[in-house]
Amino acid sequence: MSILTALLLSAVLVLVAQWVRSWWWSSKADAAADCGMPGPKPWPIIGSMHLLAKYSVPYQGFGELAKIYGPVYKMKLGTVQCVVVNGLNNIREVLIQKGAFFDGRPNFARYNTLFSDKDNCK
Repeated sequence: MSILTALLLSAVLVLVAQWVRSWWWSSKADAAADCGMPGPKPWPIIGSMHLLAKYSVPYQGFGELAKIYGPVYKMKLGTVQCVVVNGLNNIREVLIQKGAFFDGRPNFARYNTLFSDKDNCK
C-alpha cells in the first residue's frame, strides 16, 4: 500500500469517526430536548425535509403534517430542531403569551442572508 493510499484511508476513517460521534451526541441532545412532543422521525443529515419536497410551498406540508401530529409538533429541518405551530389561536399563544420561550431565531444560512442582523430586536 502506498503512502498516499494510507493517508487517504486514514483521512476517510477520521471523517467517518467524527460523523458517528456527532450523530451520537446530536441524537442524545434531541432525546433530551424532545419533551414528549409528537413529530415525524427524522432521517440523518436531511432531517424531515423529505416530507416537504412534494409540496410547491413548504407551508402546505406543515398543514398536512398538522393533521397527523396535531397543531404543535417538532420537526427537524436539516440538523436544526424546530417547533411548528399551526392555527391562529396557537400562533397568538406562542407569540404573545409565551414569547419569552420562543424568541430565538433559526440559524439558517438563508435566514442570515435575508436578515443580516440575527438579533434585530435589540
